Amino acid sequence: MVGAGVRLRTSTPRPAQVRRAVRRVLDDPTYARASRRLGERITASPGTVGVVDVVEATAAAADPALAPGRAPAPAPRTV
Repeated sequence: MVGAGVRLRTSTPRPAQVRRAVRRVLDDPTYARASRRLGERITASPGTVGVVDVVEATAAAADPALAPGRAPAPAPRTV
């Protein structure tokens, strides 16, 4: 399933990764449709708390590790 964006899976993306992700989102109309649906849900939500609920539910649907109350895994450390 295509969401409203591309998850880069890094906290320090390289410019080429960002460029590819942006190009992918702009070139694939399914991202525009998903983004529009997300925007409609946010617009219909009851204030800030509702927006947070929509964003958290959307993130959790894409990756259960991002469900509310779950802390993201720490980034690997380099020595």
